[in-house]
Amino acid sequence: MLVIAADSETGKNIGYCICSVFNDYGEIDSIFVEEQYRKHNVGNEFMIKANQFFRDHSVKNKFLSVYVGNEQAILFYNRHHYYQKHIILEKKD
Repeated sequence: MLVIAADSETGKNIGYCICSVFNDYGEIDSIFVEEQYRKHNVGNEFMIKANQFFRDHSVKNKFLSVYVGNEQAILFYNRHHYYQKHIILEKKD
């Protein structure tokens, strides 16, 4: 699923949400909102649409990934009942 948000006055694209489903797993692949439009409920609307998409596809397991240190995103997702479950370590060569 792809949802694109646009500014109602200018028509400018201001954000997007991409979600996917495989069997009974649903992933929020990416959410982005232009900085000046954050705190205007755009992200919340994306989460509502994502969760409706998952319900429509009978998804039982929902997940997403966030980079370490992105506390703003982590707090946002926590408000939508997504919590840390795994930590993935990466080796740099």
